[in-house]
Amino acid sequence: MLYEYECKIIKIPIPKMRRIIQTNGGTKIHNSILFRRYLFFLPGKRQNGFIRLRSEGKDRVTLTCKIFTSASKYPKEDEIVLSSTFEQAYSFLLNCGLKEKSYIETRREKWRHPLAKEIVIDHWPGIDPYMEVDCESEKNLKKVLDIFGFDKDNICYDGVHELYTNKYGIVKKHFINLPRLDFKDFKKQLKYKLHSKTFKNKRTRSSNDRNTRTKTSKNRTRKCKKYKYK
Repeated sequence: MLYEYECKIIKIPIPKMRRIIQTNGGTKIHNSILFRRYLFFLPGKRQNGFIRLRSEGKDRVTLTCKIFTSASKYPKEDEIVLSSTFEQAYSFLLNCGLKEKSYIETRREKWRHPLAKEIVIDHWPGIDPYMEVDCESEKNLKKVLDIFGFDKDNICYDGVHELYTNKYGIVKKHFINLPRLDFKDFKKQLKYKLHSKTFKNKRTRSSNDRNTRTKTSKNRTRKCKKYKYK
C-alpha cells in the first residue's frame, strides 16, 4: 500500500485553473463527467479509512482501499480497475458482508501532466470546484506546485470535509457520516444533518433542564418536610 501524495488547490476560478494547467505542460484527458461512488466501512470495525467503489463515467469502475494514519498527512491507498459493472461490483461487496457507509456523487474533469499521476478539477455538491494534484512522490508534488505558482493560501492538504465545514459549519464527524450526498438534494441532505445535530443538542439541554428542575423541586420538598416535622 503506497502513500497518495496529493493536495487540493482552492479559491481559484475554473477558467484560471485550466489556463495554469495548460500553459505549464498539461493536456486534458476528458471534460467534466459524473462520478458515482459507494463508500464501505473497513472490516473489523476499523474507523481509520474506507473502501470505495467508484463509477468513473461509462466504461471505468475502480475499487479503492484508503487508510489514514497519524504518521503522515498523506493517506495510503491501493486501487484496482474492475472489469465488472458498477452495479455488479456493488452487489458483490454487499454479499461479501461489507457494510455500506454512504453514496456520493461528484463531477470530475481530468488532466495529464509529466510530473503528476493525474490533475483533476473536482466539483462536489454545494461547494466551489477545486483542483487536486496527485503525484508519485512528495518531491514531484512540490515541483508541480512550484511550477504552477500557487500561493500557500490556495493549497489545502485536508479532506473535502474541511471545505464543507468552512461553508456550512458542519463538523467532520457529521459530514463523513452523511448517508447520501448528491447534486439533486444536497441542500436537504446537509440541512437534515445540521438540523438533527441542533435538535439533539436542544433535546439534551431540555432534558438537562428538566432534570435540574426535578432535583431542585425534590430538594425543596425535602427541606419543607424536614421543617414541618421539626
